Amino acid sequence: MRGCIVRPANANLDMFRVRNACYFGEFTFRDGVDENQVPLITWDYATVFDDPNATDITDRSEYVNLPNTKPNIVTSPYTQNCSIISFLGGSGAKIDGALVESPNVPRYNIEAENPVIGATPEQGKSMVANAYTMLSFGGTGWRLLNDAYAQIVSCFQIFLLNGVYTQSGGYCSITNSATNFGLYALRSSGYSPKAFEFDRAHVVSTGASDGKQTITIVGVNRDAPVEEFVLRYREPGYRFAHDLLQNKILEIATDTDTWIQQQIATANAGSSSIYAGFTYNEEKCRRDTRLLVDSIRHDAALNSNARTLNAALTYFNGRFDMSLFQAQKEQHLDAFAQAKTFTAGIIQDSTFESRSNALWEEVIEILDAGSSTSVAGDDLVDARVLPTAINTDSANAVAQLNANKLFLQKEITAWITSQVNSNTAPFFTGFNYNQAACENDVSKIVDALTYDLSTGGNLESLVAAQQYFVDGTSVYGTGQKLTTLAAWDRLKVLVEQIIKEEAVSISTGNTQPQDTSGTPGTATEANFAKTRIGEIIQHIETDAGQLADPIPLDLTALSVSQTLQDDFIRLDAVGAANIAQRVTRYINQEIDTYKWYGFTYNRAKCIRDTKLIVEAVAKDTWDTGNRYSRSAGLSYFRANIADSTRSVLLVKNYKQLHPFSKQLYMQML
Repeated sequence: MRGCIVRPANANLDMFRVRNACYFGEFTFRDGVDENQVPLITWDYATVFDDPNATDITDRSEYVNLPNTKPNIVTSPYTQNCSIISFLGGSGAKIDGALVESPNVPRYNIEAENPVIGATPEQGKSMVANAYTMLSFGGTGWRLLNDAYAQIVSCFQIFLLNGVYTQSGGYCSITNSATNFGLYALRSSGYSPKAFEFDRAHVVSTGASDGKQTITIVGVNRDAPVEEFVLRYREPGYRFAHDLLQNKILEIATDTDTWIQQQIATANAGSSSIYAGFTYNEEKCRRDTRLLVDSIRHDAALNSNARTLNAALTYFNGRFDMSLFQAQKEQHLDAFAQAKTFTAGIIQDSTFESRSNALWEEVIEILDAGSSTSVAGDDLVDARVLPTAINTDSANAVAQLNANKLFLQKEITAWITSQVNSNTAPFFTGFNYNQAACENDVSKIVDALTYDLSTGGNLESLVAAQQYFVDGTSVYGTGQKLTTLAAWDRLKVLVEQIIKEEAVSISTGNTQPQDTSGTPGTATEANFAKTRIGEIIQHIETDAGQLADPIPLDLTALSVSQTLQDDFIRLDAVGAANIAQRVTRYINQEIDTYKWYGFTYNRAKCIRDTKLIVEAVAKDTWDTGNRYSRSAGLSYFRANIADSTRSVLLVKNYKQLHPFSKQLYMQML
């Protein structure tokens, strides 16, 4: 039972998205773990309705027959005999009525009511569940929004923040179920726009009571609800705690202020830290780390360095904001030094680890002293080492391209000049372009082809294709898309001739001779290289809309031992994500250590606010509620107590301040 364990490959995303009549069971949802089986990442919700407009799904078109419309729910998705065990707060089901087609009606009226009377009534935007146990520290078991509906039977929520949380008209029918050890068993907020007629009333006056706004309504056709309680018994200890806190209000406030001053002094004393006041793009940091790990794992397995050098030199290819990089250079070096350590912690083979460490050191060295003129084999960057070619013909093709790289660079630019001089479309008389950048691009493509020919894949060709776009915006030059495509079409012809050692019709102005001294490759290698260039062209032609699928390398065919292959697998997408998350966690911890650096504040107001908060806590302690504390907290937000969405004051240092105040409260009690 429940023997199939499902773990997230991507942090904080949903696990299953369901449509009408889906059924699944016998699953256990658990956190993603590191190599030591320690929980590292978790998901958002285990089950949600399908959302065709979700931006976190990039491969929707690959699912055959998956509709691109909202689901119509006439047979509720059903979860049975499942468990959740999450130490990081993974949640159960998010049932959002807004994601269901509206009106949500069956195909035939009789399926909604019998006998049929008038318009077809809308059906519940629902899910159902049975025998579902959720143990999650801080998650939400069942969240129902926007008139969504659920029936749950024998469902148990343990340690959750919210057992069942209904919002904006959500409705849950619960049978033979329980919530234990969490914060909220049943919780609700908001209201449905589709109110029952007997709930509709009119506001006739407004006022204030105990510092809160009040309204008077008439026309509610039901008895008034009971207000909180009729009779309540309280232990005398609550009153003792209330009185003690009231007497210690000033002491707690001044101690809190003293503690803040100590934090500022400590942080300012460590102002030499590179992380004092540092901010960065966490997602891009994780992306870059994942890409570097992937490059390093290939080179470590194949005893090469070509992918890693290419990845590191990307920082200097003109497509990266160099002013930003220079401002964050020290942090890059430190973060990647940590990444080196984290990578080594996953690897088990000493040879693989030695290679990985050397490759990370090379990355760090390039970033430390590199520039736009840095190339493989100069005084800074190690000479480029390709993997041993997969076969002799591929080795011959690689040798031909390497021997003729300079020839290809000069031939392409000479050919462009001839096209401009003859006014041949898409070129035209007066056409201008960056010749040095063009020759550099030819060099990068040739390097990609030699790597891919050596390995039988297309990994570096895909990298070359992606270099033409930054965050979806092209960088090949305004109005130069068609000319770029034409140049690479010409390159396809030249590459085929070079590999097969056929004589090239050299363009006027190209004084670099073709090298035909080596052994030619075959038509197989020539066609392979042309296909790779075609993938680059397709990516440019579709404005980054289409990128060919990566071709995984056959490491066995490339004579990689099983021991090395095992470490290669350990650094797969999940391993790289784990390393990337550890890097950003390290950075965030360093930032957190120095977050008080340079902090200034109004000490009088801080003491005032702390006193007000302690007073609110004291009142709630005696009242055994939370209304005064809630009011104090929401006072930091604009508008009124019911609207906590617009912040006037958001100071991240308060996250550290108030846990300290809490400690003082507990010491007093």
